[in-house]
Amino acid sequence: MRGRRAFTLMEILLAMAIAVPMILGIFLVMSQGMDLWEIQVSRSELQTTGQRAMMAMVRELQNATRTAAASPPNAAIPAQPNNTRVRFYLPSDIDTNGFIVTDAGVTEWGAVPVDYVFDQAGRQLQRTQGATTTIMSPYVAAVTFEDITMQSALAVNQIRISLLLQKTTSHQRVITETMVGQVKLRN
Repeated sequence: MRGRRAFTLMEILLAMAIAVPMILGIFLVMSQGMDLWEIQVSRSELQTTGQRAMMAMVRELQNATRTAAASPPNAAIPAQPNNTRVRFYLPSDIDTNGFIVTDAGVTEWGAVPVDYVFDQAGRQLQRTQGATTTIMSPYVAAVTFEDITMQSALAVNQIRISLLLQKTTSHQRVITETMVGQVKLRN
């Protein structure tokens, strides 16, 4: 055992004084990187979910009407502050001739309304038609539907949709995305 030399206490303390801050620094950088990654993934998820819901609503509402004289009932939005829902009817081939327009050129309208409803307790936007309810988007903090009676800049046959999405990360950071869409309904 002669010739082998052990580390002194001073050498061990000096090595620890150098290594510990380096390890803590590496851990801090890794932790912040993972936090930023989670924020970006959450933001991307909110954007994708919101865009998908907004596109589906706009596409469907373009087939509804605001200017029909009697049949079908026009798209209806409750007055503020309850304007978190909209009800409308879609064209339907009632006479089964393969077209949604009669021989006289009149649009045929379905009898079952479609509702977009904000479920505040569930934090989601739902689409209901008859007995079928589907979730349009989760993570919804607020939804408003506006027409000319609430927003004078809109035309009679336009509806503005505002969608506020929020998600909390595992580090308790709140990520928020806002989307606004405007749709022109058929005349």
